[in-house]
Amino acid sequence: MLVRPRMPADEPVVADLLRRRHSERVARLRRLERPLDHPGLVAEQGGKLAGVLTYVIGEDSCEILTLHATERWRGAGTALLAEVEELARRRGRRRLWVLTTNDNLDALRFYQRRGFRLAELYPGAVQDARPAQARDTGQRQPRDPDPRRDRPRQAAVSSPTRVRRER
Repeated sequence: MLVRPRMPADEPVVADLLRRRHSERVARLRRLERPLDHPGLVAEQGGKLAGVLTYVIGEDSCEILTLHATERWRGAGTALLAEVEELARRRGRRRLWVLTTNDNLDALRFYQRRGFRLAELYPGAVQDARPAQARDTGQRQPRDPDPRRDRPRQAAVSSPTRVRRER
């Protein structure tokens, strides 16, 4: 599995994967972002795209914005995660973290099995981002017939010890 920085020539195939995974725009800190506007890594197997990871470098942390594999259980996600972890370490970032919805059990399991831990829960974050998405795309938001219904929440999964700089 080869993992390398995303290049401009990768954009069509990466954009297609993000589109197929409904990730052309993703919620980040209560607003929508285009993952292709951020740095990324690609994983290749046999010269074909196996996965993509986009990230945001902060002052003291690195946030995983998106992580998608073309096929599950082939190692692309793990390889991409290891590479972004090393990238964060080289840049002196002390924390690697990701947001996902609490109903995305596969993602929560994936990150926890790789040493991440659930750090915070943000009630209403998904709902708060949806009106912004409707404004940005011109779509009407359907009214929820039962406002008491439990809605997905964003969960922050963090790995503060795995990227801590060794002294």
